[in-house]
Formats: sequence, C-alpha cells, structure tokens
Amino acid sequence: MNNKQSKWFCAILLLFLLLSESKGVKAEVLINEIYFDPPGSTGDNFSEYIELRGTPGMSLNNHYLVFLENESSITADAGLIEAMFDLNGNSLGTNGYLTIRQANNFYGPPAAGTTDLVNVGTRFGRGALAPSTVGFSDTGDDGKLENSGFTAMLIDIGAGAAPVLSQDLDVGDDGMSNDTFPANWLVADSLGVISELSETSGRLYGAVNYSVGTPEGGPNVEPGAVYVDVGGFEIEYIGRWGDSTGSAAGDWHASNGTTDSSSGYTGGGDYRQAGEPHGVNPVYPPGQLVETNQGVPYGTRLTDTLGDSNYFVLDGDFDFTREADLDTHFNGVVDGNDFLTWQQHLGIGNGNDATRQHGDANVDRVVDNADLQIWEQNYGTTLVVAAQAAARVAVPEPSTALLIASAIVLLGSSPRSRVGK
Repeated sequence: MNNKQSKWFCAILLLFLLLSESKGVKAEVLINEIYFDPPGSTGDNFSEYIELRGTPGMSLNNHYLVFLENESSITADAGLIEAMFDLNGNSLGTNGYLTIRQANNFYGPPAAGTTDLVNVGTRFGRGALAPSTVGFSDTGDDGKLENSGFTAMLIDIGAGAAPVLSQDLDVGDDGMSNDTFPANWLVADSLGVISELSETSGRLYGAVNYSVGTPEGGPNVEPGAVYVDVGGFEIEYIGRWGDSTGSAAGDWHASNGTTDSSSGYTGGGDYRQAGEPHGVNPVYPPGQLVETNQGVPYGTRLTDTLGDSNYFVLDGDFDFTREADLDTHFNGVVDGNDFLTWQQHLGIGNGNDATRQHGDANVDRVVDNADLQIWEQNYGTTLVVAAQAAARVAVPEPSTALLIASAIVLLGSSPRSRVGK
C-alpha cells in the first residue's frame, strides 16, 4: 500500500469511527453566560444577556430557565421563582449556541449558526409578560434580572407542570432538600450568585455557587453544593470558563465589568475586565485588585464571545516568549488537535483577546491564516511543555460534522509544503 492509499485508508477509518461514536450520544444543554449587571445606571435596560450551549440543533421544548430569589426578608422569599424564560419553540443553533439579548442592545450579532433571540417589543430590556418576544417574564414586570443575586436553574419539565412566577421551591426558606421538587422536573444545569456584600447571608440552590463573601455561620447552600467566596469584589458577570461543562469551583468565571477609559473601553457594549485602581498595567502590581476569580488581565474585553467559546487563559498564555505558544492543547506536540482548535476559532480576536487556546500561534491576539501557516511549518514538532499539561481547561469534543470536515480538508492538503515534489 503506497502513501496515498494509506492516507485514504486512514481517513476513511477515522470517519467510520467518528460516525460510530456519534450514535447514542445524549443531548445536553448548559447555562454558558449570564451578564446580569452591566456597568452604568442604565446598563440593565440594554446590555444584559443570556447564553446557552450544548448539542447543536437540540430542541428546547419543555425547557425553562428560571431565576430563584436568594434573599429572605419581609419583602423577599428565598427559593421563589422571580423571573424565567420559556424556551419552548426554540432550539440550539447549528453551532450549539443560543443567545438572548435585550431590545436596543449594543452587541453585534453572535457567531454564525447561533440561535439569536432579541426582544423586539416596544419596551426596554427583554420586555415582560405579553410584551416580551423572547419568552421572558418576571415578578417585577421590568424586564431585568435582580442585581443582588439569584440562582439560575435550567430545567426540563418533561411531562410535569410548567413553572409559574412566584412559585416557591423552598417553603420555609430552609433549603430545598426539605421540600418536594416538582414531579418530572430534571435540572440540566444550575448556578447560584450573590453579587453584593449586603446579601451574603442569602440562600443559594445551585450545584456551584459564587459569592462576594461568606457569612460567619457559613454559606446557605444545598447539601454537597460547591461554594466559592471570590474575596469581596462585586460580581456582575458569570460565565463558564472556556468550554467547561462541570460544576467545580474553576468551571466558571465570576467578574466585574467596567467602562473606565483607562481599561481600553471604547463605548457601547465594549465592556472590559474591571480592576481597582483603574489604568494600572495588567501584570498585577501590588495594590491593584483585578475583580476576577480566574486571573483575567485588567482591561480584557469579555463580551465579544457570543456564539463562541468563552474567554479562558491557561498558565503561561500571556508569556509571549514561550516556544509553547504553538501548542494550543499543552500536550507537548504540534498536531491535529491544534489544527482543529485553529479551525473552530478562525476569525476571532481583535488584537487583544484571542489566546493560544483559541489557536493564536503568533501571539498577535487574532486567529487568522498566519497562525495556520505557523502550524503547517511546525506540524509534528515536539515541545517542552509537560509541566503545563495538567493545567489544561476541559474542552468538549468537537462535533462529528466538524471532525468530518477537517478530515476532508486534510485529505486535500498536507501539513508540510510539497512544492517541487
């Protein structure tokens, strides 16, 4: 068998295995991003957004995204459904993403293939009740999420009854484990947030929960739930770290956004990673608190990943002198995995936010053809990056369709130049 025949045989075998593995895969949908308290006094009216991620094309019939009250007081009841999205009639896009944006928002369209829901009603925000065109309703009838915190719960009601506003899932405010969860409801994903210091004694119901602080008596969470104290900064944004799928402490990025010009903010929805004091070099000098639980540099743009992998950084990514900038997977070799990373993220970046994990091989913070050329020139190169392998962020397997397309591309070209041969 000659080299050409071997190449075809391997490609056909790869496609067969991929198609075989794709059968019986369970559909999955996750909460991916929630920007619930954008900067500015009117940001809540325009700039909030929600993003879901999962199996491309998955139907969201019988799915609801509900937000539970976190406070217990004379005027608040922990565990009560205070806002929700009815997702019936929608499905995840062909790229596996669905975004929900407010009327008159500043953001550009999400990546191609995204199911993009935008309220087109006459009211600000998402609308509420009848005026909403994105299935949103809330007890305050103001089209916004509560800034002080919540538990977001993505549920599949199956054959059960649909959720309703003011439905109390924690009668007595003493934890959901003491109550009977609605019949047939399955929780696809859940996340709790306490965003303001005045509310740290509130109750959360997520599998993983983030708070600005911990009360003296300990956190009020469900048995076995993860609780993360971010150390005092106000949380305005919460998003999965990269393409994470779990509910561990490191699977999410809790952050505060800013419109301070010192951060590089240029207007509109160009919200940046906040820090105090503003305008300090993003290498974390003594005295600057960068308001992130993931070490994201001050001034990083966080809101331009709609319909794509969320921002994430591995150790060493911002060290521009590393030979390992060619290796996007930290597995010690420039290989086909790095090509797939480049292909998935081709076109993202604007000079400061694409990372090595997105396929940026020449560290110019843009994923483009120059990075592909570097990959071709270095394909098969072994790199000394073993120490970084353990730090790899979990990334879901590429879709079967993407891998098939990649195999076809590779059949038509070689990773090394064959000019003159």
